[in-house]
Amino acid sequence: MQELKRKIQVKTYFHQLYEQDLEAFTGAGLNPEICFSAGILERFGPAAYQKTAQDLAEAGLTATFHAPFVDLSAGSSDPGVRALTRRRLAQTLEAARVIRPKTVVCHAGFEDRRHDYYRDKWLEASLKTWSWFARELAGLGSRLMLENVWERTPDELLALARGLSGLGAGICFDVGHHAVFGRGPARDWITALGPHINQLHLHDNFGIEDQHLALGRGNIDWKPLFEQLSRLAEPLAVTLEVQVGPDLDQSLDRLRALWPW
Repeated sequence: MQELKRKIQVKTYFHQLYEQDLEAFTGAGLNPEICFSAGILERFGPAAYQKTAQDLAEAGLTATFHAPFVDLSAGSSDPGVRALTRRRLAQTLEAARVIRPKTVVCHAGFEDRRHDYYRDKWLEASLKTWSWFARELAGLGSRLMLENVWERTPDELLALARGLSGLGAGICFDVGHHAVFGRGPARDWITALGPHINQLHLHDNFGIEDQHLALGRGNIDWKPLFEQLSRLAEPLAVTLEVQVGPDLDQSLDRLRALWPW
């Protein structure tokens, strides 16, 4: 089990890690995927980031980040929204310069009902924002990972990945999000996105709500999914987006039986 723990990340919010959960993560040897919100970025700064970085380094742990996403849109038709999005990403970079995460996950953010009528301009604006962010991260030794949420098909993610070729950016395939919001079987998404998949987000549900259940508590069929993933290169990061405690223990047990790399 300890060998698997060294290979994965576990979701937590920065304020939780900093204020209450750091000993639980370091004591259990859990690598955090540190999530940021606008409120967290406004509240904390270099001193808190430096202490966290030092504690993680002393415990021999690695970090990944999840950037804020609520009300943000890298491809918005409104320049004010794009400016706010860039501001939050710049604040995330401040934390990344200190903690040095392996990857930074961001929601790609395409929503068919909102963006389809100006899809090409959405892609153009998104690529401008993500190109800047990917370059900044690459300079820190980190990589941008764009995650599926509301996307119905892999098309927009694939277009972004191709447009960011050469900048170290990749795709974070969120299995739970696909089960709720995506159309078509997961195998088609994995085939389409192929070598661009450099990170996985794992959590379960029943295909109706984004519940973030422990692996095995929903109805996602994990075995064939991992059989297909095994034909790809081992991802830079695999994140369990479940609650620390019994849900994490169950997910680790299930993942150990599935792990193909």
